[in-house]
Amino acid sequence: MSAQPHVNGAPPAGHGGTRAVRVVLAILALDVLGTGLAMPVLPTLVAGLAGLSPARVSLVLGAAIASYSAMQFLCAPMLGALSDRYGRRPVLLAALVGIAASHWTVAFGGGLASLLIGRALGGAAAANVSTVMAYLADVSDGERRTHLYGSAGGVIAVGLVAGPVAGGWLASFDPYLPFAIAGALAALNAAYVASWLPESLPAAHRRTFDWRRAQPLGSLRALFGNQTLRPYLLALLLTWAAYGVFQSCFVLANQARYGWSVIDASRALAALAVGMALSQRYLVRRLTARVDNRAILALGYGCCAVAYLCYFAASSPWLTYAGMMAQALGLVADPALRAELSRHASDRHQGELQGGLASLVSLVGAIAPLVGSAALAAAARTGGGAAAAGWPFALGVASYACALAIVARAPAGRAAAR
Repeated sequence: MSAQPHVNGAPPAGHGGTRAVRVVLAILALDVLGTGLAMPVLPTLVAGLAGLSPARVSLVLGAAIASYSAMQFLCAPMLGALSDRYGRRPVLLAALVGIAASHWTVAFGGGLASLLIGRALGGAAAANVSTVMAYLADVSDGERRTHLYGSAGGVIAVGLVAGPVAGGWLASFDPYLPFAIAGALAALNAAYVASWLPESLPAAHRRTFDWRRAQPLGSLRALFGNQTLRPYLLALLLTWAAYGVFQSCFVLANQARYGWSVIDASRALAALAVGMALSQRYLVRRLTARVDNRAILALGYGCCAVAYLCYFAASSPWLTYAGMMAQALGLVADPALRAELSRHASDRHQGELQGGLASLVSLVGAIAPLVGSAALAAAARTGGGAAAAGWPFALGVASYACALAIVARAPAGRAAAR
């Protein structure tokens, strides 16, 4: 990538656009803070709305998570392609407005239907993180890109530290209050984008909008048509499948095992986020100075396999916390994987790549929580009690073991022409 300044007021690519990077990372932190507010409250909110048995609640929770992912699958490629055509800033602004509307639909609509509609609307507008990743790719290259993706992961984790803790506290007053506050944060973030964020994609690097490649199937066909990308995409599928199980089962499984409250779950998720922040902010930088992305992936996937094994076998909270520590260390793989994928896309296609990845992740996210929820419900029906609550995490162990084997055999490949 050229180190010369971008046109149209964009930040210089080769130097990372320091001020612009700080602004976009602050926007990302505020966005994730809003998302984190609602995260630990969702299971309790679903239980209160539906008035169902624990087994049924897990299925409804899976449906709420899946509705978000399904809409993201449909819309993310189009938003990514639009950001390649019109720039990152307008797409990010529109996404944040949509996210504000989605949170307020849940907060003020009332009822299960409003919850599902709000989640679906949020999924349709969920181009924020992928657009930020495309923005960071615009202003960086090589090892610098891995560092920035690690910084983004650390910022996400910091937002997730404060979000679940604050969300659990706000929910003690009213379970809908975290969603109202999250909507206000998204609206504030949109105003911040409009006022402070410069455009990163110069006019010379923009491309025409291709409707065929902006559709989910066309986007996925383009991604998997690249043989160098294919093993890393398979690893992405497997690891996000494991995360879908974690997302739908972690809180409910530990409620069954240990009788955790919403506050307990919030504290656990916050502790995990602290570990993520430390590993991605500091450990990634040290690892990239010594080993390549593929070695970081192998290390990360091995740690995450151990983490899910702990979740599977946990009989006390201490083993669960040990798994969370291993998972936090293992998540150094995420920025390495994003950087490895990004370096195989040209400047004109970073938005398409990130949108396609978001669509792929959301496709898995629409299915994996349902699989995890169904496994947890089946475990509850066996009468195995607290001991059976860990069964779904065996799927995560298998997923990470397969991802580790795939990455170990993946070719190195060459970076795409800029």
